[in-house]
Amino acid sequence: LRAFHLIRHLSNHFDICLFAINEETPRASWVKEVSPYCIAIKTVVISKFQSLRSMLLRHHIPFQSAYFYSDAAQQSLNEFVKEYQPDVVFCHLLRMSEYAKRLNIEPKVLDYMDAFSKGMERMQSTSSWWLKIPSRIEEKRLLKYEEEIFDRFQYHIIISEQDRAHI
Repeated sequence: LRAFHLIRHLSNHFDICLFAINEETPRASWVKEVSPYCIAIKTVVISKFQSLRSMLLRHHIPFQSAYFYSDAAQQSLNEFVKEYQPDVVFCHLLRMSEYAKRLNIEPKVLDYMDAFSKGMERMQSTSSWWLKIPSRIEEKRLLKYEEEIFDRFQYHIIISEQDRAHI
């Protein structure tokens, strides 16, 4: 809903070219709902196999960034950008920043929504013993990545003051 309402409001001032990564083919009703606010929509589906493979190959970035990253999707995004030539890149969520950081467009805006590393820290206190180790690894990766990615974006959006201070 957050992404939808951002698109809806931004479309009052900008032409929106939406590029979205999905785990499954988006429902036609979803595309129909967002279509009035976009001049172009491209969705790319990444299979579970591609996601797991990417997590194994990209162990230097957070699991969730690796999970959603695909070289084929990056190529598709590059072609989309070449076709529509956007003036600004708006990246929704840190996990998509791996794509955006590779684009030679400025300015770039990163909508963190939340400090994911803080969420992983909180998760460790309530998770089962078998999730504590992976969530600790993810927290460390996210902390490093949040710091590393910050300078690759000229503008940053975050919901809470607490998460802002953390980032």
